[in-house]
Amino acid sequence: LPSLHAWLWLPQVRGGRGGARAIVFVVGLAGPALLLSSFALRFGLGLDAPWYLAALAAVGYVGVVPVVISLAFAACGAQLVTVASGRYAPYPAAADRSARGPLRELVRVTVLRTRARRRVTEERRRAFGG
Repeated sequence: LPSLHAWLWLPQVRGGRGGARAIVFVVGLAGPALLLSSFALRFGLGLDAPWYLAALAAVGYVGVVPVVISLAFAACGAQLVTVASGRYAPYPAAADRSARGPLRELVRVTVLRTRARRRVTEERRRAFGG
């Protein structure tokens, strides 16, 4: 199978619609799916195969390096999902963002008040030579 970033170099995929990009993305992830299906079918695990592999890593049967590589692969896959779906974009400017909802406003006020209290406490500590 070609590498996962190979779809960027295919002209019919790069300028095309999301369907071609999605197909190439799914083909790129066929390797991990083949590994999971192999465990699921060979050992009769079914949908418990990912948990079985996680348990092998937890008890130390699988080393740290393959686990780290697998996590990095999953992170790259998540980034490729955002690119393939067209949702990857820089953070919008303040003028382009929507208004804060009540929950975001509550979090903002709470954080600002906590910072103000810490600042006052720090100033008092310095004033008293602490």
